[in-house]
Amino acid sequence: MTTPRNLAYKQQMKQLASLGMIINSKEFKKPINFEIIGYYKIKEFSLPFLHKGSYNGIRLKSIANRFYLDKNLRMHFLQAIEKIELSLKIKLSYLFTNKYQDFGYLDFKNWFNKASGNDFIKKQELLFKKKIRHSMKKASNPEYKNKFNLNKEGLPSAWFGISLLMFGDIEFIIKNLSRKNAIKLAKEYHLDYKTLLSVVGLVHLARNICCHNQNLVDVKIKTQLNINKLFRNANKILSEYSSKQGRMDMNGLAMVTMCVKYMVDEIDPNYDWDDIISDIVALAHPVSKNGGELYHHMGFKSARSLRNLFPKNKRDLKEAQRRVS
Repeated sequence: MTTPRNLAYKQQMKQLASLGMIINSKEFKKPINFEIIGYYKIKEFSLPFLHKGSYNGIRLKSIANRFYLDKNLRMHFLQAIEKIELSLKIKLSYLFTNKYQDFGYLDFKNWFNKASGNDFIKKQELLFKKKIRHSMKKASNPEYKNKFNLNKEGLPSAWFGISLLMFGDIEFIIKNLSRKNAIKLAKEYHLDYKTLLSVVGLVHLARNICCHNQNLVDVKIKTQLNINKLFRNANKILSEYSSKQGRMDMNGLAMVTMCVKYMVDEIDPNYDWDDIISDIVALAHPVSKNGGELYHHMGFKSARSLRNLFPKNKRDLKEAQRRVS
């Protein structure tokens, strides 16, 4: 069994240089990318270009640039995902208050899928209330301490309580809705329940990647999502598409983008996608003379896929392509 070696910055650079990565003399003298980004992040973002143990002349500068472009992409995705999170909270709050009044959401037997069993439902209700109380302690909004908004247990009404939840909590609620409630919520986004659940799961995964400094551009996703429910022309967007079944078994950033875009367009048809388009185009730009385009690596069928995914943004797309050419 080998033990890890503690390598100095120059040794780390020599390690990558020995595999065919081009690192110039200035970078050796001042290893700022290794100090700021880190050795393993540089390795992670260079993996798509490592073939048969060699980087084949990929420049360190290009890999560092790829890291920062991905960072921009994550920031812009978070802005879009925030719209989805807020919308789901509002739709759930409206659903619960309309059917069960202000505090009915706290009684899980009202809306929880009964197939889970009474013991499980009661346990989840207690955990949920504990989480709400914990969140209330950290909340700065004085409305959470207003007695008119609280029940006898000191817990908030649905509009306040649901707004305190994390995205994972929202996904949990959607997963466990009774059939009637699930169908009603899904209709708000013109989807069937199973498709909505798959989309929310993918959006939640993307949010976690964006929040925790993980690699979004190289993400690979396994799913059983019926993408025909999202885009009729999915076969012109995604690289790994089965036209017979209309399903995706595995794909990457392209499918995440498609799911996020579908949800945001349902919420705000006038949303500005310019930043995300620019980020994707920049990340698809060759990182070396022999690098070729990276659209397929990201799960897109080709560069033309963006025209099908963003049909209303042709001018933004042309401008983004002009900037990187």
